Amino acid sequence: MSEFITSMLRGQVNIVDEANGRILGELCRLEDTSPLTGLRGTKVNTGMFSIARIVKNAGSALAPGVNAIYDANLYGTHVDGSPADGVSADGVVDPDLTANVATGDTFLLFIEGPCKVIVSAAISGQYVIPSGSGKFKTSTNVIASNGRTMADGTSLADNGTFRVFLQCQGRG
Repeated sequence: MSEFITSMLRGQVNIVDEANGRILGELCRLEDTSPLTGLRGTKVNTGMFSIARIVKNAGSALAPGVNAIYDANLYGTHVDGSPADGVSADGVVDPDLTANVATGDTFLLFIEGPCKVIVSAAISGQYVIPSGSGKFKTSTNVIASNGRTMADGTSLADNGTFRVFLQCQGRG
């Protein structure tokens, strides 16, 4: 597993660079940071780290912060859309991106640790699971969930962002 400088890869697409050791499927350890609005630099959210994997989008465009699943034939290196309602996701599209990930683009898929996600409604429980639209919703099923809430999300609406501690099956 590599430890990349977050400012070099977060929020960017087409990050594969085999000459410099960044290849599809590689795991990365990243500090839990967020970009500062209107300023250069980042804000440290917690002392925790997130785990992400470098992947390629093999399906239609994916928005930042939505959940995704691996392509059935290219597990661990390519994603192909979002899971159905109630089905565990393999990870979350880099929430620091400023635009959708196009087909063929490479990017970070967050799979474990603190991460900002898109929700389909208010979050009223401890666990989250895909809602079928690329977004997350409340879950009471700890076994099938994709993570735990890190704050009170009862005031959120559709397309709101929310911080969760991810525990996706995509670590593989």
